[in-house]
Amino acid sequence: MKTKNKESTMIKMRTILGTTLIMLLALSAGLMAGTYSGGSGTEGAPYQITTTADLIELSNTSGDWDKYFTQTANIAFDATEANVDWDNSGSNGPAEGFSPIGNGTTQFTGNYNGGDYTIDNLYINRSSTNHIGLFGWTVGATINNIGVTNVDITSDGGNNIGGLVGYNTSSSTVSNSYSAGSVTDNSTQWWVGGLVGNNDNSTVRNSYSRCSVTGYSNVGGLVGRAYSATVENSYSTGSVSGTGKTTAEMKTLSTFTAAGWDFSSIWDRAVNTNSGYPFINTASHVTISGTSGFRMMSSPVAGQIYSDLLSELFTQGMTGGDVTTGTANVWTLDVANQTWSALTDISASGNSQTAGQGFLVCQYR
Repeated sequence: MKTKNKESTMIKMRTILGTTLIMLLALSAGLMAGTYSGGSGTEGAPYQITTTADLIELSNTSGDWDKYFTQTANIAFDATEANVDWDNSGSNGPAEGFSPIGNGTTQFTGNYNGGDYTIDNLYINRSSTNHIGLFGWTVGATINNIGVTNVDITSDGGNNIGGLVGYNTSSSTVSNSYSAGSVTDNSTQWWVGGLVGNNDNSTVRNSYSRCSVTGYSNVGGLVGRAYSATVENSYSTGSVSGTGKTTAEMKTLSTFTAAGWDFSSIWDRAVNTNSGYPFINTASHVTISGTSGFRMMSSPVAGQIYSDLLSELFTQGMTGGDVTTGTANVWTLDVANQTWSALTDISASGNSQTAGQGFLVCQYR
């Protein structure tokens, strides 16, 4: 009898030791540093996120959530979420999709620079889980220069749901970033936003969301809840109940310049880009220097609307100009008759350019 008891005790001990070893291995996998596509995670040599595998590795490696990252290419998941190996396990799934970077156990405290690239077809569908987004919970983090497009995020019973960040806290900053797609909470929980679900003592700057947002309470097109927070030079156009600017106002340059938005180095607007709404400028603007006077200009491509090129100039005396009184100061050349014709509406779709053909502008300062 003693021998059988001793054998039974040894079997139980081996079982406990084996279970403990498995748990430790699982825990250490999350704490070990990832490999990614390069870099060492420092400010001078940030980890490089180039592929979907890199991004999933980051979501699985909580030990790296205090490091520096830079995205070096556009990243696109398969549009059919069932075709994606969301946890790098070697097989497609799980059905919950992407696991947010930062959670209730370990927050993201690092720096993620998107490099003006995008992440497409991000899919998350989780029940009774708080802090959902590409980044779930950030503390003192910096996230900038990133766009998430065709995002599809659904929660059934969680708080702090956002297209980019679920819970943005403790002096975290989101800037020069945007989201497009849908963010949905099917429960009676709170704080759902197209870009950020809950912006708590943190900052959202020079960003926008075009997500459709559905929720129960504290629902916003850009931010669901802002507590002791800063939200500046940012907007949303998705379908959310509430009162905001009209569509026409959101496509009018003066709506934003009157509020102090920077259209010389951060924002841009073009009739045929982003459906006419402002977008974050990722290319250099051409600066016209010197004193007031005449300038001969031209476009290298055909079909550009004049306001696309002249939105930063004082185009007095026409519809779409900064000043709508006085004499028109943009002229196009009538080649057949060799005469100059003054434009009266630089935003009209019919007023487009021929590649290489010059036009005359009188710049006011």
